Amino acid sequence: MNNSKAIQTLIKKAITDAGGVDAVAARFNVGARSVRKWWQVGRVPSDNLYTLCEMGSFSTDPNQINPKAFPKPLPQAT
Repeated sequence: MNNSKAIQTLIKKAITDAGGVDAVAARFNVGARSVRKWWQVGRVPSDNLYTLCEMGSFSTDPNQINPKAFPKPLPQAT
């Protein structure tokens, strides 16, 4: 799997774990089409990335999706 496809898969997983397209769209006050575009283009707006991952209980780390915006993985809770 190339890197672009890997990122798309991670974004789709993050959206699914966050409750799905409709829940994410409602949380960010955007249309469902905008959320779907995130995984189609392989990019989540940096301002939304942390909250998206938080909505899914951090099953996907923001660092996995955008290492430039989040250069270090989040510390694991103990």
